[in-house]
Order: sequence, then C-alpha cells, then structure tokens
Amino acid sequence: MHEKILVIEDDVQIRESLQEFLEYSQYKVVVAENGMIGMQMAMVEKPDLIICDMMMPVMDGVEVLKAIKMTELATVPFIILTAKAQYEDLRIVMNMGADDYVFKPYKFKDLLSTIQTRLGKFGLMADKLKNMESLNANFLSLLDIQMSRPMKDVRFLTDILKKESEEKQDKKLLQYIKYLKHCSDTMQDSFRRLKDFYSLTLTPSAGVSQSIPGLSRLDMAGETFLEMARSRALFYQRLDDLNTSIELSQALQYPDETGCLFFELLDNALKFSQKGTEVLVDIKNVKGSFRLAISNVCKTANVLELSSKIATNFLQKMDAEQLEIGLSFVHELTNKMGGNVSFQAGLNGIVTVVFDLKTANK
Repeated sequence: MHEKILVIEDDVQIRESLQEFLEYSQYKVVVAENGMIGMQMAMVEKPDLIICDMMMPVMDGVEVLKAIKMTELATVPFIILTAKAQYEDLRIVMNMGADDYVFKPYKFKDLLSTIQTRLGKFGLMADKLKNMESLNANFLSLLDIQMSRPMKDVRFLTDILKKESEEKQDKKLLQYIKYLKHCSDTMQDSFRRLKDFYSLTLTPSAGVSQSIPGLSRLDMAGETFLEMARSRALFYQRLDDLNTSIELSQALQYPDETGCLFFELLDNALKFSQKGTEVLVDIKNVKGSFRLAISNVCKTANVLELSSKIATNFLQKMDAEQLEIGLSFVHELTNKMGGNVSFQAGLNGIVTVVFDLKTANK
C-alpha cells in the first residue's frame, strides 16, 4: 500500500500513535496539529484520505470539512474522529458529506477496517469517474460534429439569401433574414456555452474548452479583458455604452476560467439592460484578491431574485428566459475556482454583480 493519509489531530499522543500505527500498516502519513495547518497541508500533500478530529482549536472538524468540500479534494474520503457525546456535531458533518466516523476511544483494527473500506470505495469511484470522463469527451466531440456543421450551413445560406434580397431590394425578406441570422448566432453562442457547462458539470477535472492566452500573462491581461469587453459590446451594438476600468497588479490564478466567467457576466449585463444606458466594468486587485465588478441598469429581474437564483438550487430556480445558461455557467466556474459571486442593488435600478477570488501567494 502506498496511499497517503492526512491526520489532523490536536492531541499529541493520539496524533503520534495514529501516525506510528498507520506507517506500520504501510501507509504514507502526514500530520497536522490543528485544522488550519491541516487545510494547508491537504492542499500541498493531496492526500488519498483524511482523518480529522472533531473538536480542535483554530479550526474544528466541521470547518475543515466545509473548506475541503470547496476544493479539488472534495471527493477525498473524510473520516471524523469524535467522542460519543458529540452526536449532534457528528450528524452535522455527516450531512455535510463526511464519509465515515470513528468513536473515541477506538480500536486500531476498527479504524484500519474503516480506512480500507473507504479507500476501496474511493478507488472504484475514481475508476468509474475516469471511464465517465472518457465517455463524456467522446460524446462532446460527436455533439460538436453533429451541431457545428448544420449551424455553419445556416450561416452560409443566410449570407447568400441576404445578398440576393439586397439585390432585389426586398426589405421584408431582409428583415426575416436578419432575424434568422440573429437566431443562428444565438444558437452557436449557446452551443459553445453548453459545451463548456457540460465539461465542468460532468467532468470535474476538465477545464473550460476555450483557452484565452492573453489572460495568462500579467502584461497582457488588462488589454485582453478590454478586447473581450469591446468585442461583446460590438456584438450587441453597444460600444458607446461600455465604460471600463482595469488595473491588475497580479497574474490570474485561473486565466481561462476567469475569462469565461467575465464573458458570461458581461454578456448578461449587455443583454438585460437598455441600449443607451451605461455598462461599467471594473477589474482590479484589492487586498490580496482579484475583484471583477460589472454594473448596469437591470431591466428584468430584481436583485433579490438574482441573488436567490445564484445562491441555491441554481438550475431549478434559473429563469431560462432571462438568465439562460450563462449564470449557471458562472455558478459552476465560481465553485471551481473557490470564489464568490454577489449581487448588489443601487439607486435607479442599477445592479452590480461582483466576483471575488483570493489570489495565490507567490
């Protein structure tokens, strides 16, 4: 056995005895004396299983589990060590996603059995996930072929019809063709979003399908954001409404994901505000965080409805006519990066959506 186990336990004797026993049982072991150190070690060591005491100073077991579930280690088996008197806390952590628990005082053979069971199930789940990712990748490729070609044909035929209608000066037909082209562009754009959304939700280890090279470099990130903003504003014929302020002092930790999130938030701001009203983009680093804020005069839902839709049961509460797939994608991207999205209401119907992400320490 070569699996790595992280033990988070504030009691020195218990921690050392656990380490000795697990190493004797042929596991690699790393230990932490409290929850805060445990979280830091988890992100560095990437353990195959975590054993965590319930009651600890600085950061207790509940807080550790909650933090772990927000990271790439969310599926790593998590075993709680607890006293029988802490039943209510135990119920909470089990509901939060802890995989198992062991009561103190425990027998080493019982703990070892629990560890072996959880690692075995995790291994099977990892194999299934790997197979699923392969199937998903094949499905996405097939879907891309099946959908992209017809949409390109529609665009091509639309351009031909437009040219013929202009020659015949048929204004009514030109209006129909303009609408058809708009529908085609919308379908193509929605399909791109759907592919990225599908990749994130069904293949958690995958990133977004589009790479945005300029955002990976600090010297190019500001200009790249500006180009993206102008391009989207031109799409909606609202370049004059766009007002940008971009000041970055740190490189982006998730350049592609941040770029896609920016695209979706800006797209919604332009789509759901009146032409002729300002859309303000403010991007900067603030106190060790990356902050992206977009303000516009919202003409659809109020800020409380928006906050509710992005906070809980996102897919169920999403208003397809107003928010479409864009904010669902934002929700998934935010979770993937460990950031936070909030909506703020201002005067005269102004709504500001803010994305905050703590930047990595270099």
